[in-house]
Amino acid sequence: MPAMRPRVSTKSGRVIVPAMTALLVPEEPSASTAFFKFQMQKTNEMEEARAAALNYLAADYFQLPELFSDEMTAVFAGGSPSVASLLRAKDLLLDFEQYSQRFHIACTVRNLRPAEPARESSLWHARLFNPNVPQDAKVLGFKPDWKRATADPMPQSALSRRGKALNVGY
Repeated sequence: MPAMRPRVSTKSGRVIVPAMTALLVPEEPSASTAFFKFQMQKTNEMEEARAAALNYLAADYFQLPELFSDEMTAVFAGGSPSVASLLRAKDLLLDFEQYSQRFHIACTVRNLRPAEPARESSLWHARLFNPNVPQDAKVLGFKPDWKRATADPMPQSALSRRGKALNVGY
């Protein structure tokens, strides 16, 4: 399971989506949304827009985790049967690997309303990699329950390696 493409399952273990692309959205996404939208609208060359977006994301976009919302998002086709299954389940499990760690995150799911900034940000972000994402695409939010999240091995910070307890947000 590649990073940020978690397997999504119910609490009972039934897999609903074997690999879902999860997006991290800033708490205040207006600047990134404007950037993504501008890149899509300034050229008809998708490779150029995608390269600019990848440079933006690879630079300092993810460097300050405190600027990001706890809620991850995912974009689905409007008529996707997965959307109905995910919303019906409400409480879900996300499993993915990042480098040498495996994460298991319990979360709740919700449908983002059309006027929500995180929805617009997610749509424009997704369009950089698939320009055919329509305005009526469904964007779901996945809110982690950090108290029930696990990692194997558990992340360690410099402070926790010195023997001091540190809450790392998991």
